[in-house]
Amino acid sequence: MNDATLSVGSLEAQPGTKARGTVRADLGTLTADIPLTLVNGSRPGPRVVITAGVHGGEFTPIDAVVRLADRLEPGEVHGQVIICPVANPPAVYQGRLNVSPVDGVNLNRVFPGDPAGGPTERLGAWLFSHLIDGADVYIDLHCGGIDQVLRDFVGHRLTGDPDLDKATAELAGSFGIEDVILGLKDSPRRGGRTRAAGRGHGAPPCRRSAGGTAPPGRPRPGRLSPGPDPRMGLVRRCHGRGHGPVVPGVLLRR
Repeated sequence: MNDATLSVGSLEAQPGTKARGTVRADLGTLTADIPLTLVNGSRPGPRVVITAGVHGGEFTPIDAVVRLADRLEPGEVHGQVIICPVANPPAVYQGRLNVSPVDGVNLNRVFPGDPAGGPTERLGAWLFSHLIDGADVYIDLHCGGIDQVLRDFVGHRLTGDPDLDKATAELAGSFGIEDVILGLKDSPRRGGRTRAAGRGHGAPPCRRSAGGTAPPGRPRPGRLSPGPDPRMGLVRRCHGRGHGPVVPGVLLRR
């Protein structure tokens, strides 16, 4: 029997219960109300944190995690689940794409954040300290956004730790998606992303991206776009980015 209370800020769920609400994050010049669902299973197990809405304009994963939160029953859960459907309220509620309307900063480039920095850096620090830092497993959901078309894929970063890399690969495989992006541990571009932050903490971090809603055949420069190429599972063509070697179904991103 699980006897541990699950809490984030002022929101808490007793064992065998579910709690919904918002927790206020101090961003310096403003505050943001972060919506959360806490599912505290009746039996012990790992703590899983799931975020969506890191970028504004990526609405598919927001809908997905809201549905998941509705369906999870504490009596059927081993462990604890924290679901954050809107991790970046300023960007999501104003329909922005990659950057926040508050300061023009991409939240997914500042993790683990800076509690003394600008609003987006403070938001990253709040999410890291209140959610990611306590996770055994961290899943960050994205999609193609309102201006992109992507195939479904899942990505994770190699760390050099055999046990952690094995656990993360198994987590990525559990989605049942053929297309996988592997981030290399020595990449100079590894910092700032949610999966890099989770990797540094030791939690298996996984990033899942679903298809976008833009008209087919109109990829933006620097984005991944579909196209028929039997050698590759994930990306048929890459625009404006250098990538490592490709094997069937796997793209190594530097």
